[in-house]
Amino acid sequence: MSTCSVQRITDLCGRAASVLTNGDVRVVVEDFGGMTPEFSYRNQHGYVNTHLIPAFRGTTCGFDPARHQDWGIKLVHELAGNFPCFPQFGNPSTKRGYEIPGCGHTAQLDWKVEKSGTRDGYCFVYSTMGGPETEHIHYEKFDILLDGHSVHYQVMRMRNDRGEDFDFGGAWHNTTGQPFIEKGCRISASADRYHTPVVSHDPDQREMLALNREFSSLKDAPTADGGSTDISVVPGMIGFTDFLTGRIPQTADLGWMSVVNPNQQSLYLTFFDGPASVAEGEFTFYFNHLWLQYGGRNYKPWASYDGGVDRVFAVGVESAISAWGYGLDYSDEHPVLMGNPTKLTLKAGETKTLYHGTLIGPVGSSALDEGIDSLERTDDSLVAMGKATTTFAADARFTRLRQIVAELDQKA
Repeated sequence: MSTCSVQRITDLCGRAASVLTNGDVRVVVEDFGGMTPEFSYRNQHGYVNTHLIPAFRGTTCGFDPARHQDWGIKLVHELAGNFPCFPQFGNPSTKRGYEIPGCGHTAQLDWKVEKSGTRDGYCFVYSTMGGPETEHIHYEKFDILLDGHSVHYQVMRMRNDRGEDFDFGGAWHNTTGQPFIEKGCRISASADRYHTPVVSHDPDQREMLALNREFSSLKDAPTADGGSTDISVVPGMIGFTDFLTGRIPQTADLGWMSVVNPNQQSLYLTFFDGPASVAEGEFTFYFNHLWLQYGGRNYKPWASYDGGVDRVFAVGVESAISAWGYGLDYSDEHPVLMGNPTKLTLKAGETKTLYHGTLIGPVGSSALDEGIDSLERTDDSLVAMGKATTTFAADARFTRLRQIVAELDQKA
């Protein structure tokens, strides 16, 4: 008998959402933007949420453009945890003859939940989005939990109904927050080369890192004052906000990003097929983006008033197909960054699928206290190498996920 379950809820602000649980982890997936304000794991005392819920999100219920001018758009007002950004990541795109909103339609519109339920060994929610409001790109999203796995599996399927080829990008906007994030957490990734933005994504924020600099290690990142710093260790709320991107090697079998909390001996890990392992009819990510939100935004809504104290402490581990967060207009002009594509092509009538997983929970030892040096996969596990080797149950090659999607398609 499956330990998984799924239910529909309405939160205290009236947001419609689905709650999936398997006894080890629990995930809340909202209809708007696919936001996941909660992805929590069970310890001996209860559940620990790993996802960011900004302080300003809880101050109001319901987005009002007139009342919430300091938020700018509904996406910022509703920002939380992990959400899908397709067909682009970052700035709005306007130069193609139509507009694609910032972080894409999938983050800015409501998903329609078509069906959900529990099957033998798993539970799922299947949602769709598409039509004129998405420029005739049709999206299907599967949120899945498996028995015995502390993993939120996500599947994104895109179909081009435009009648012409369509270049796209995207990301999973995974963002960790308190109580999981603390000073001393360790950040690791599959990237072999890093690059700070050419120009700041937000000229009003206070940044620690030098702009437009390329480097090889998170432990030796160039700073704006001419020095260097180890950004693999979370320093706490130091009054800076930075963004950077890392290149995933074209030869990589597996792409991933991780945050380890040594104090809690717990882990947050995203994973997906590496560029060398993309199957026909599928796509994957080519960059590891890092958002280091350590208090560098002293203005609303990050602070409660302009000039106030930034209240948001978070680490974003956002794997993507994009040039930083500049959107598709920039990618159209700069299709390659550090040798990797910043956009992909979806041919007219073509469908492509992405498989993605996020694993959380106790490590059980101090083996990963200094971060993950490398990550490998077998058919039924992820093997993390740090001070010692640690193995986690996972459908690491997404074999079972592909079977589940096929089963759900047959029962549609």
